[in-house]
Amino acid sequence: MNIKEKFRLEHDNSCDSSLGRWYNRFIEKEEKELNIEDICRMLRQDLLVEVATPIGIQHLYDNPFCGELYEGELLQCFIRDQKAQIYDNKTDFFKIAEIAENILRTNNQISTSLDGNGSKQEIKELVRRLNDILSGKEPNLHLDLVSKTIKKQFAVESISTNILNPEYPWQRIPKLTVKFCEMSSDASVKTLDKILSSFKGNCSWIIKSGSHIQKNRGIYYITIKEGKNQSAYRKKYKREVWEAALDDIVALSDHISGGKKNA
Repeated sequence: MNIKEKFRLEHDNSCDSSLGRWYNRFIEKEEKELNIEDICRMLRQDLLVEVATPIGIQHLYDNPFCGELYEGELLQCFIRDQKAQIYDNKTDFFKIAEIAENILRTNNQISTSLDGNGSKQEIKELVRRLNDILSGKEPNLHLDLVSKTIKKQFAVESISTNILNPEYPWQRIPKLTVKFCEMSSDASVKTLDKILSSFKGNCSWIIKSGSHIQKNRGIYYITIKEGKNQSAYRKKYKREVWEAALDDIVALSDHISGGKKNA
């Protein structure tokens, strides 16, 4: 099956931009014909990521610093544009990080200068970022997962980017502002409320309106239900509620996606 059969989208074939020309070549390809340039563009454009990810991972196994425009381009695309895929494929990326570190130690397969791009110092920084993501030192990097999932599954006019910011004490209570499209607002709220209530995680997630005026404007908030479960969690695990919410986010995103498809 070629890419065109997997992904049908109206596109101006007369578009003479670099992206437009690439797209016209891309949709005629079979999966086995996809090269590193294709994978990098797919990740940047959030296009058929489920196809690009396993192919990209295999390229990174072969060379963690591969790229079309500069060394480290493919790894940078995962770190910058598809962080969720790193979380979803941690076992592979732990191994890729180990391979990358070994290469850096032996100074093989990497040049010290590529016209100012992909310098060795930049490559080291890229590997450090990957290890920080894998070790959880950058927990806020995946906080856009719930937002992205809701945008894909529901008709929304606007939505916050992150559900909380653990760097700021006053923003550690999860709160995601969502404005649904007027025609689908009531149905979307009911569906999302049902999905959230069936989620079994560290926190009890809910959707609610902030005020009568905001409700009439289709504005709601996704947050956690205040109650005894928070103090119980804090007592049992000696962790703050916002930390529990952080641990929920990847699973909550998957739950929303699966729940909408089954609704």
